[in-house]
Amino acid sequence: MRRLLLAVSVVLAGCGGGGTPPPDSNFTCSSVPTCYSDALAALKACVPNPALTLNPVTPNSGVIDGLTCTAGPLTVAFSTFSERPTGTVPLPSGVTFRTSGADCAVVGRGVGSSTSGGATRNFEFASIKGNAPQPVHVRTYSDGTIGIACSQFGDEVTAAPGTLSACPTAVIVPKVTRNDAVTQMGMDLVDVSGAKTVLFTCQ
Repeated sequence: MRRLLLAVSVVLAGCGGGGTPPPDSNFTCSSVPTCYSDALAALKACVPNPALTLNPVTPNSGVIDGLTCTAGPLTVAFSTFSERPTGTVPLPSGVTFRTSGADCAVVGRGVGSSTSGGATRNFEFASIKGNAPQPVHVRTYSDGTIGIACSQFGDEVTAAPGTLSACPTAVIVPKVTRNDAVTQMGMDLVDVSGAKTVLFTCQ
């Protein structure tokens, strides 16, 4: 029995079983779950132009709340985070992409742990909600395992450490970026090897 504990989460409205996946539920370069590919494609489609304008807000007691970036009909809204890069929540845990006022995609981030057979592994996760009813979860475990679940509590398929070394861009994780002064925000797409491409930057 596997138990997943999510310490920080947003846009997590999953359903389904949470048991250990069957032995044949691993994925490889040629069998990445379609739910993930669709969610990532939907996210990318929300941002036709990577250059956005930052709409600064005045910090309140060291907290940034209501920060947005815009470009034409696109608005990117960040959840509350600390003004200081070493604060309690240095990066937003949620980013909502809206086109002409309608939600286009939502990205979440957080950490958690998985217990199986008496052993516990920590992981970082990103959730991506595109056109599907449920957000897809991508989990990067402390031992290098990559896990994908089509909903928060849905069965997870995994790629063992090294499985995706020949195709590092097969799984890409969105990560928020910022500078210390919060005069530049953005989001990178980070592949399994750690290589980054910019989804958007706003300043």
